[in-house]
Formats: sequence, C-alpha cells, structure tokens
Amino acid sequence: MAWEKELEESISTIAQLGEYMELVPKKGQYYKKL
Repeated sequence: MAWEKELEESISTIAQLGEYMELVPKKGQYYKKL
C-alpha cells in the first residue's frame, strides 16, 4: 500500500532528524573547545 511506504519514509526522515539533533550539540561542544 502507498500509505505504508509514506509512513516508512516519514519514519526514516524523523530518525535522520533525531541523529542530526544529537550531532549538532556535539559539534557545538567541539567548537567551544577550540
């Protein structure tokens, strides 16, 4: 079904956003150390 594929795509997008939100603070801490 089409909605199942859309759901999978939205879940993967949310997962990528979650990883990005976790990476940003780490990069911020890294730049503060410089």
